[in-house]
Amino acid sequence: MLAPIRNRTKVIGILSIQSYTLNAYEQSDLNTLQALADHCGGALERLSAESALHQSEMLFHSVWENSVDGMRLTDQDGTIITVNEAFCRLVGVSRQELEGKSFTVIYADSQLPDRTLQKYRERFGSRVIEKQIERRLTLRNGNVVTFEDTNSFVELSGQPLCCSAFSATSLPKNGSKSNSANPRKWKPSASSPAASLTTSTISSPSSMDTPRS
Repeated sequence: MLAPIRNRTKVIGILSIQSYTLNAYEQSDLNTLQALADHCGGALERLSAESALHQSEMLFHSVWENSVDGMRLTDQDGTIITVNEAFCRLVGVSRQELEGKSFTVIYADSQLPDRTLQKYRERFGSRVIEKQIERRLTLRNGNVVTFEDTNSFVELSGQPLCCSAFSATSLPKNGSKSNSANPRKWKPSASSPAASLTTSTISSPSSMDTPRS
């Protein structure tokens, strides 16, 4: 006796039992076997989805950590959710000093961090963002660096976040060595988070990080 294992309308396998006794099974037995096969189909679908999610998360983690661009995720309050090592090298601050803090923690006082944070929150609330911008920043370590960064809104477990990718286009003003051997212009790469992130970019004439008068 056979029953198809179905994934919605697609047959993905066969569940069978057999007996050497003639006419050993009745229609009720077939109905029971089909119910069991349908249950197996649902379980197999869940297992397949979990496996695909795990592989996607591993791919995301690998791309994120090995990106040559500095990557940063911030929430609606401007709190840094996570960064990669390239971002830490770029700003000269450790991951432990960044994650869980405001993104303005890297800024010098001359950059008006409180005002910058307020503007960020306003723009995040209205979903106003600039896809790509080049700007000059004074970091808290005294370095003055020109960054080129891209921004996009993403979702992680239903929570809206801002994903930003940074690259330095100039050496620090104080003459110290750049964190990148070859400062370069930003080019689109495959380093944007995938996996459980859903991206929706909105153009705007203003930067998320840069205050305007």
